[in-house]
Amino acid sequence: MCDCIAQVNKQLKPRSTEVEVTLVLKPTPSVRAKIATFIPLFAPRKRGQKPVSLTATYCPFCGKKYED
Repeated sequence: MCDCIAQVNKQLKPRSTEVEVTLVLKPTPSVRAKIATFIPLFAPRKRGQKPVSLTATYCPFCGKKYED
């Protein structure tokens, strides 16, 4: 597995920012980059609706496939 998230977070540290990650437990525990989503302000939506969560299966920085 690559260490791109750690490297990018190191570069973002001077700006007090870091990549949001999610912990995937199955089949083996791993940390993956989380892709931010949002519902546009004027889009039709249901009461209490929240944006879906997207988790990358490939590293968005180097393109390597995350281990299954």
